[in-house]
Amino acid sequence: MLRRTLVALMALMLTQPANAAEKPLDPDAFDALTRGRTLGYARPGNTAYGTETYFRDRRVIWSYEGEACKSGYWYPARSGEICFIYPPDETPQCWQFFLENNLLRAQFSNDPTAILYEVKDHPGQTCPGFGS
Repeated sequence: MLRRTLVALMALMLTQPANAAEKPLDPDAFDALTRGRTLGYARPGNTAYGTETYFRDRRVIWSYEGEACKSGYWYPARSGEICFIYPPDETPQCWQFFLENNLLRAQFSNDPTAILYEVKDHPGQTCPGFGS
């Protein structure tokens, strides 16, 4: 009886996806999901964080909630991360992106506890006097 229960539990565990085994989106999938869109991001608890507009050629415009917009670009890192640069600051901001319930979840590479969630119904990005 105990052996059957253990076998059933092991089978159940093998059929359930483990968060540690989640595979991040590859650059092509990320590009396909984001290009031509403006996405809002929030911290856990739905606290607004910022907005990013994604263009072709991997160009982006980012704005923290309530702050000015800045132009940048993203590139795929060898490690599989998606890294963003916002000149004149050339420091890469690298993330892993996952698709969760048809929305993006982003995990910052330098701090795995820093997680952002795509906001489903985001009104868009406002960048007065800012050219893309």
